[in-house]
Amino acid sequence: MGFFDRFFGAGASYPPLDDSNPAARQMEALMPDIESIADEVQVPIEVVPAEGAAYVFVGKPPKKFGMFWVEDGRIKHLKQLADEKGIGPERLSILSEHLRQAYIKSKSEPRFYAETAKGKVTVTPSQSLLSEVRKVIQLDL
Repeated sequence: MGFFDRFFGAGASYPPLDDSNPAARQMEALMPDIESIADEVQVPIEVVPAEGAAYVFVGKPPKKFGMFWVEDGRIKHLKQLADEKGIGPERLSILSEHLRQAYIKSKSEPRFYAETAKGKVTVTPSQSLLSEVRKVIQLDL
């Protein structure tokens, strides 16, 4: 395991993300943004890829984690969403709890790893997790 692997989420042994998996193409398209998030947070990350977007759990979900996402070529995070939408700490805590529950429900979903320029990231190409994360981010609860 390389020095940067601990920052990029290579703690678990998952199989590599196969190039034939649609998630590989989705990851490739957003890899510079994903690497930027990993560089910024310096903790393990787990990516839920989508067409034209990526949703990134940072830290150690479901216990202690943060959430970033890439949409429309921009990197965003929960605090930014709270600031933009005027969401207070109590509501933000509820949103975080919804994300935590969605992550827990997805624990049995297949996970893979993808190589980045500096290490590995965990990839979870789960449609159900993707759907739940989008609901939270769009405040559609």
